[in-house]
Amino acid sequence: MKIKKIFLILMSFILIISLIGCIKKFTCGIINCQIKSGEDITFFIASDPHHLSKETYDEGKAFENFLTTGDGKLLHYSGEIIDAFT
Repeated sequence: MKIKKIFLILMSFILIISLIGCIKKFTCGIINCQIKSGEDITFFIASDPHHLSKETYDEGKAFENFLTTGDGKLLHYSGEIIDAFT
């Protein structure tokens, strides 16, 4: 019972320390940078778009089954999605 109490106190302490460490607000960093209001975005990054050319499938039963039963990631519309970025 004493080990459980020590473990609980230790975990509570670690949780409090980690929450205190997250208080600092970052306005701009490598991953999270906010654009000021009224300014234009000059670039946009879309990573891993899962593009599938329409020439690579025949819209047969197997492909339709793949789209409806699995995570098709909107493969059927990948051309339109890529076109939306241009």
